[in-house]
Amino acid sequence: MTNERDWIKEFMSREDINTIEQRAKKVVNSMKTLYEVSLIAPRQSLIQACLAFDAASDGDQLAIAFCIDLLGSLISTFEDALGEDNIDPYEEQ
Repeated sequence: MTNERDWIKEFMSREDINTIEQRAKKVVNSMKTLYEVSLIAPRQSLIQACLAFDAASDGDQLAIAFCIDLLGSLISTFEDALGEDNIDPYEEQ
């Protein structure tokens, strides 16, 4: 009796099936890998960030620059964490 999943072999080569399986495993592994980012900041800094975001949403250019700088710092933290796992987030995955 054949396996019910063998039907795929009629339409795809073994090489293509292997490639898809490898990509699927990579996706599953990527989804299982979690990173934790902690933020330590004074209360006033968090309030300032919230106010800046609100002002940026209204088009305040200085607030937009502040938010971009804050996001840049956060992204830098992400890059460092990924770099520890030898992952370049800008390289095609």
